[in-house]
Amino acid sequence: MNIFTAHWELKVVAIVLAAALWIYTSGQVRSERSVDVQLRPNLVTGLGDTYQITSITPIEFRVTLSVPSSRSEELQPQVLTPRLEIRANALGSRSQTFPITSSTLGLTNDVRILRTEPESLREIVVKWDSIIEYDMPVEMPELINVPPGMTADVKLDRTIVRVRAANDVIDRRQKVRFQPIDLGVISDPKAMVGEEQRIILRKVSGLPYNVEQDLGATVVLKPLPASMVVPAVPVQVLMAREDIGRYRVELVPAVVNLTVHGPENLLKTLKPASDITAYVDLRGASDLNVARDLPVSILGPAWLTSDLVTVQPKLEAVPPDVPLPPESSRPEIAPPEPQA
Repeated sequence: MNIFTAHWELKVVAIVLAAALWIYTSGQVRSERSVDVQLRPNLVTGLGDTYQITSITPIEFRVTLSVPSSRSEELQPQVLTPRLEIRANALGSRSQTFPITSSTLGLTNDVRILRTEPESLREIVVKWDSIIEYDMPVEMPELINVPPGMTADVKLDRTIVRVRAANDVIDRRQKVRFQPIDLGVISDPKAMVGEEQRIILRKVSGLPYNVEQDLGATVVLKPLPASMVVPAVPVQVLMAREDIGRYRVELVPAVVNLTVHGPENLLKTLKPASDITAYVDLRGASDLNVARDLPVSILGPAWLTSDLVTVQPKLEAVPPDVPLPPESSRPEIAPPEPQA
């Protein structure tokens, strides 16, 4: 008798029992694994277009799982992102509770939850509310990468924009924020001074509401105002032609410190010795030897202004017996147009 065919019924039963025992014992060998669970609004389904998530509690937690050794290779992700389905009959209540179970987390039934962190956590609570549209004021965006010596005027196309969100998440006391306006993208700032530039403000991500309207703005670059002190500037005298040589003039003081103002970038290139002339206007002066304060005017670039400075001129008539220089040789100062 062939040993392979003898008592074949018993051998088949033995093979079946061995396979069943292997399957059973392999399922009993388990290992523990800890994974994070993260919940996000986009993982919640069933709300449609008329509702929006207002809160998910908790938004993140940790679970320790008991996993059969035969399935340990299948459970690869270190973070679980389960999907939560809102029941249609729960929409009116605006809240639904999900027990923390293997099926809720999208796991198979043979994967067991041993514990959670925090330990008292037993359920997930999702809340939502009806979506509304609301007009909110706009916060003026910040300017960044402003060119040196420059500033900018910003005019928004509108100061109110429409937002769309769940009723509970709209804070009517706040303003809508946009990303800063980046002036570093301007290749030649000096050439763009005074020119209007159109931009579209960029929306801030992560806001609890959607901004339904694009918002434009007009940006105009302008020089940044600055000041500087020019020390020891000699003061010249401006007189009528017929008075030249007839008076001796003494100024107190004869030199002054001038505080001048203008665009910062232009002030840095100013050369006071050649670009600025200070003078006092004595044309038509008739009071001799009378001390009085007269303002000092300046000749310089059209953009330059100065603070008020005064001097006291004293005029002394030249005696008639002193010969006057020929008229052709008398120094003249052409009457300037005062700039300040």
